[in-house]
Amino acid sequence: SDHENPTRLVIVPKSNRVDTDAVMAHLFATTDLERNYRVNMNVIGLDGRPQVKDLKTMLSEWLTYRTETVRRRLQHRLDKVLARLHILEGLLVAFLNIDEVIEIIRREDEPKPVLMQRFGISDTQAEAILELKLRHLAKLEEMK
Repeated sequence: SDHENPTRLVIVPKSNRVDTDAVMAHLFATTDLERNYRVNMNVIGLDGRPQVKDLKTMLSEWLTYRTETVRRRLQHRLDKVLARLHILEGLLVAFLNIDEVIEIIRREDEPKPVLMQRFGISDTQAEAILELKLRHLAKLEEMK
């Protein structure tokens, strides 16, 4: 049988005098009702050392590994989103004070520290504002 076509065998002895345990032992020995596989479960565990593990330990370590992997992946995504939100907060400050930002960029030789000091933004936010092209800022000013 398989997962799509399950098969159920019902074995009914013809009389009560038949030893059912002996019949089952004979069936297990001569057919594929019971099959043994030898497995060498010598693996490198979570502690980084190779050793032979039983099935329960193997499954529990695999679940621990998968949980930690998913947690790290989600934390990485969260960190990327938070970094992007941090930059967008700085861009919002620049957008709300677009005239002054354009004036600082045009007037100053080193506008980054001036922007950071004037608006209280971080180094990353100031860098993102300065990476915007001046004509984009000018267009925003015209639209405003």
